[in-house]
Amino acid sequence: MAIFMKPPRPENAIPFDSISGLEDRNWWCQLKKNGTCSIIIVSPDGTLTAYNRHGEIHKAWQFTDESAKFFRKVAQPDGDTTFVAELINNKVRDMRDINYIHDILRDNGKVLYGKSYAKRYERVRSIFDSYVTDETDDYYILDGHTWVAKNITSGFAERAKNLDKPEDEGLVFKNPQSVFGPSSKGWAVKYRKPTKNFGF
Repeated sequence: MAIFMKPPRPENAIPFDSISGLEDRNWWCQLKKNGTCSIIIVSPDGTLTAYNRHGEIHKAWQFTDESAKFFRKVAQPDGDTTFVAELINNKVRDMRDINYIHDILRDNGKVLYGKSYAKRYERVRSIFDSYVTDETDDYYILDGHTWVAKNITSGFAERAKNLDKPEDEGLVFKNPQSVFGPSSKGWAVKYRKPTKNFGF
């Protein structure tokens, strides 16, 4: 049975004026899509289980053959592998069944406690790199249903000013040296682009 793991996530939102300080501290920046956190467990036999961040099976979405393809390809022989992704499905018009991967919590049965985000992201890339077919400024494309987040290391403020796509919700800033543990805190913050309902 697939065992859910609670993902580390940014707890706090920051104002625009705080962004440059994170760049000065050598944090990383990733695009935040308008979706739902998805914890995807890949069993050795290719069985896939996807939970929301509360540990509940997604109610309004399930894998299709297309969106499952690359996860099944990377099943590992000795144990479950757990990825964290943003599920983009129906929150944005004409965008459905897309997993935007940005973290790994369990690798071939081994929980990655004590591993920095930099090391975990490196592992995500090593698992999926051979399947990349294209890329944008913000993510690597495996196909229309599976993307891998890119890390932005400079120009944070300029990137925040140009969140112009409907699916761009904001930015997430991560300390690449922060390690994963049962209560990971203070390792990530988010910036949300101003909308009619949100702004500092």
